[in-house]
Amino acid sequence: MSNALAKINWPPLPVLAQHDAGETVPAVKEDRLLTTKQVVVAVDSTVPTLYRWVAAGEFPPPDTRHGNRTFWKESTVELWLADRAAQESMHRKVTRPVWTPLVVMRAPDGRIVPIAQASKE
Repeated sequence: MSNALAKINWPPLPVLAQHDAGETVPAVKEDRLLTTKQVVVAVDSTVPTLYRWVAAGEFPPPDTRHGNRTFWKESTVELWLADRAAQESMHRKVTRPVWTPLVVMRAPDGRIVPIAQASKE
């Protein structure tokens, strides 16, 4: 689960499930349905911005509608968050160290040695 989705207060999932043969196996993670409020918290946005993104094709449309309520699958939101993080890392500017010229002088024995930076006035 991504950090953004960790902000949502989830009901606990069962840790173990009973297998047909009587042995216990880890439970499969359910694909939860998220309300609009939960999605807004997960993507750190507002409701109008979320629907603006949906209209512009920048965010996936709701997976399910019940009356006037809309729901997104948790996996859909996780995929969008992962895709967004990947795009941001691709377009992140690389910051380079500021170049400062090195002031040197020739020592009497012929070696080149750096001079301490002159004080800024």
